[in-house]
Amino acid sequence: MGSIKGLAHIGILTTDAEQSKKFYTENLGFRFDFKTVLQKPDGTSKKLVFVKLNNLLVEFIEPSDKSLVNKVSGVIDHISFEVDDLDQICGLLKQKGIQFKSPNPIDLPAIYNGVKIIFFEGPNGETLELFEHLK
Repeated sequence: MGSIKGLAHIGILTTDAEQSKKFYTENLGFRFDFKTVLQKPDGTSKKLVFVKLNNLLVEFIEPSDKSLVNKVSGVIDHISFEVDDLDQICGLLKQKGIQFKSPNPIDLPAIYNGVKIIFFEGPNGETLELFEHLK
């Protein structure tokens, strides 16, 4: 009997897959994994670029028809990355010009016996979260 094994990847629509790849590899520690262009029967195409961090695979989808990037249904609210030293990573990203949505990480003691989070924006307008379990 078949079963769901886990998350395969997260797909993000973008107008520039290479810019997205650069952002994730240069700022977040992902590595380039795979790239292809899918030709559709109607003459349009989709450029697909995959980046990977440990077991997390992110697919950037750049359609030849850029109006498709403004799709509304099925939007992912945010992608959260678990980290082990949030303050240090925030400092490194700030040095690279990343601007966070709040000036400092937020402590949330009621979640999983305490977590610290902070949000910022990726190159496609996607909301990204850094998430640290407090010990």
